[in-house]
Amino acid sequence: MARAARIYFYKHGYEWVITPTSMPWAPRCIVRADHKYAERALVGGVQVNVIEQIDLHLPGPDGDEPEAFDRARRYLMAEEDPGWT
Repeated sequence: MARAARIYFYKHGYEWVITPTSMPWAPRCIVRADHKYAERALVGGVQVNVIEQIDLHLPGPDGDEPEAFDRARRYLMAEEDPGWT
């Protein structure tokens, strides 16, 4: 009986310790690593899910950046003075 209790506490101990520390802004999950291929697939799936929930996107240009890009493009395409100096 004592061995069964130790095994139970060993299997569930990580969950009891990690779960209370998981926050909405810093989620944590426990992944078994018995088989590396399964562990890596599960972790990759969790990462994809979190990135999709965050809704990441590239920032757009600010202020006069579009104009500077246009001047640089004209300079590179036609060797025209962009007026930077």
